[in-house]
Amino acid sequence: MTEPTPPHPIVRVVCKSLSPMLQDYSEPCTINAYQLALQTAISKLPRRERAEYKLYRGPHNELGFTFEMLNAAISDAIKQQEKQGVTPAILGMPFREFIPFDQGTLHADRDHPKEPKKNIRNGWTADLRKSRDGMACRAKFPTWGFTAFCYVASPDEATLQAVRVLFNLAGLSCGLGAYRPAHGGPFGTFTVVEIAAETT
Repeated sequence: MTEPTPPHPIVRVVCKSLSPMLQDYSEPCTINAYQLALQTAISKLPRRERAEYKLYRGPHNELGFTFEMLNAAISDAIKQQEKQGVTPAILGMPFREFIPFDQGTLHADRDHPKEPKKNIRNGWTADLRKSRDGMACRAKFPTWGFTAFCYVASPDEATLQAVRVLFNLAGLSCGLGAYRPAHGGPFGTFTVVEIAAETT
């Protein structure tokens, strides 16, 4: 999506997770000898230390995910709606390189009775599962949430409801992270919990 020229009304969309997010940060496909040696060294580290290399971190070392991930999910949902003859509810999203998780959405050990107590810290755990290349270790966030912003033509009730429908479609059919619904998995799904027009 392209970012329209302001002024346009901005809508704030608060979302929460419906399923855990698996993060699998990767370097560009071209790997030089140094990067290959580094990957080999990382593969010999303990599980949690390996998973730490898969985390997305913002400019202040905060946890979250890239704007590109959300933009891809929303763009895919818009294409689905357009195929059904539905006019997109949003004009675009203000570009942000990184979207941090909202405070309070990454819960402590007590909220994850099925996870090993010693393995969860800072709201995430190391997840080991089969992949095309054998066993892959990723960072898993059992609970998470984020706040997004989007441009709309008019912030009336009908538009807010349409934005909610669009984000929920993106959250359920596309998702974020590894093994998300868009790639045939159950992870990274989310839903809208709050939506409102931003006041200037």
